[in-house]
Amino acid sequence: MKRFPKWGAEPFLQIRNRRILLLFILFIAVLVGVRIMAENKKINLPSPVLISASGYGVAVSWGQMIYHLDHEGRVIGKKTLPEDIELSQLKLIEDEIWIADHNSKNVYRVVNGELRPVFSGSSIIRNAFKFCFNDSGDKIYVADSSNHKVHIFNREGNYQTSFGSEGKQQGQFKFPNSIVLTDEGNFLIVNTNALRLDIYSPEGVFVRTFAKVERIGQYEWPTLLARSGDKVALLLAKNDLMAGKLVVYDREGEYAGELMTAEPLLEPGDVTSWGDKVWVTDVKTRKVHLFDAATMSYIGEFSEELKALGDAQAQKEKRYSAISLTALFVLIIACLPLIYLFARQRRKEEKEISIVDINQVVPQDLIWASQINEQKLIISIILFSLMFFFIILLAVLQQAKNIILLLFVLLALTILSKYASKLFLASGYFYITRRKNIEKMLKKVLPKIRQALQRDEKVEGCTVLQASRLLRLYDLFIFTDRRILKFNFKINLNSFMPSKYSQLSYGKIEEVSLDAKAISSKIMARLIKVPMYEMRMSLMEKSSMKRQTYYLADKEILERVKSYLERKKSQRRWTDSFEDTLHAHVPFYAPAQAAEKSKWGASLLSVFFPGFGQLYNGQMLKGALFGAAACIFILVVAEPFRALIRKSAEISVESLFALVIIVFVFFVFYVFNIADAYDTAKRVSESK
Repeated sequence: MKRFPKWGAEPFLQIRNRRILLLFILFIAVLVGVRIMAENKKINLPSPVLISASGYGVAVSWGQMIYHLDHEGRVIGKKTLPEDIELSQLKLIEDEIWIADHNSKNVYRVVNGELRPVFSGSSIIRNAFKFCFNDSGDKIYVADSSNHKVHIFNREGNYQTSFGSEGKQQGQFKFPNSIVLTDEGNFLIVNTNALRLDIYSPEGVFVRTFAKVERIGQYEWPTLLARSGDKVALLLAKNDLMAGKLVVYDREGEYAGELMTAEPLLEPGDVTSWGDKVWVTDVKTRKVHLFDAATMSYIGEFSEELKALGDAQAQKEKRYSAISLTALFVLIIACLPLIYLFARQRRKEEKEISIVDINQVVPQDLIWASQINEQKLIISIILFSLMFFFIILLAVLQQAKNIILLLFVLLALTILSKYASKLFLASGYFYITRRKNIEKMLKKVLPKIRQALQRDEKVEGCTVLQASRLLRLYDLFIFTDRRILKFNFKINLNSFMPSKYSQLSYGKIEEVSLDAKAISSKIMARLIKVPMYEMRMSLMEKSSMKRQTYYLADKEILERVKSYLERKKSQRRWTDSFEDTLHAHVPFYAPAQAAEKSKWGASLLSVFFPGFGQLYNGQMLKGALFGAAACIFILVVAEPFRALIRKSAEISVESLFALVIIVFVFFVFYVFNIADAYDTAKRVSESK
């Protein structure tokens, strides 16, 4: 005969051999550290980014190193930059290298291997910038992308004036990028988000639009350009500003074709030209490509020395990738035994519970359970299916940039999600009062019920009530002809875990009231207004009255409980005392042995970072999941928020809407994380 598991047994996750557990944790920590180290090394491998050409050769930035090469690709000089310099632009002016530092907003000249400052724009320039000299060489023009302006400095580095304003009309800038000098002494400026190449006079007066950039497939954003003879080579980027195409416009501003390589440009870093030759760097593949703009042909990779350097870095990247993947594979393999043991334990518990027969103690007709509304369930599934269709349509419209249809689909998606969720929850499929859930709880505590019931004591009803609006805490009630047996449950990983039990008397029932209006059960329920009813009652527990509040979405169950208790209240033959067959609040897992938890300490830890309060309360798995969710949110929104704050990118309507939704969902999760930590710590302390 199968024996029911003892209530005092240790939970599965409490491994007896602490040394083995500590070694396992250290092993996992080492694997995670190795993977992080390998990924960090791979990301920090240097690549060719910026490039500039003149009659004295070609300068290429490769990480913190600047290589000076002749036109044949032979290295004739090197310069190592300080670690605190992040290049925004590189220029080879005759035989002298000039650099723009993104961090300090300074422009430097490299003279005899030393950096000499030319000017500082830290008080004016906000973010990335490009610069160019006028035809006489006595003024420096700086395109300030985030401020949507062009600043003018003299050769000595003194600020003189600025021109331009934010906008997409003629004479306005929307994230200006490259700026080059024309043969007439004017300036050709890439107006990135206005999708134009504009010409301005040295005085800052708008002359004309040189070209309106047309979209080529997914490539639409003009970023960097270089003049090659009477042509202009322009880099077009995708929405992510990573992959690009190199296109050419003639002197009239007409599209002349595309300069193509044997493989696509995965992440073009910069473009430059000298005569009819055009150079492009590819950060991702660590290559420098060379073209002939006159014949619109691809010559090949530039410089055998740079090619060898790129191949060496590529080999290092492969090694780091192999180390990272190996660490991940071993990490997964190491976790498989835990997953297997956990699944086996769950199956064992389910099997042991499944053979328990509850009908001898609580017959099926005495279980007060909710019925599933199959009609609402089917309709909700249909609505969810329509939602997937609208999501696919939304992705198509986002590419087509049809704003009106896009807003209509977003509205339809919002309405569908609201009513589909409402119908799905109202169908009763996830009600805690489902018969299946009540039977699981009964099987968990059946030995205690048998122990508590007297020979002539009869069970008259059984149901479960929700003890908290925010947390998954429930009380199983066994109504007998003499008293009420109450078993406290919490749900962990869809498993019902009994924590303690007590008994209540019918002797004094001071209050049984049912609030008929709907209230919110959880924070997210405010959005879809899920009906959740409240019942308050004061019952005798030992020698004192206990006022308790319970919640359920099924109003019929609450009305049935209320009707039953009021009927008991009217039967005056019940006395104030009852036989103490159970000690009030006797724990299943001896919570009195647990250390007392500070509810405010747990809350503050969760305020500091989601999951810390749960870890403090001893909920390791929940704390890890909450922390992982917070980390994923930070990774998702960090770059868009940084772009908004620094005004280094323009956020589209659909992207902003998605960002707001993500932030709102995280805010709800953040508040729930604090409330969960507070309530759990409070219950742990009260159970001592």
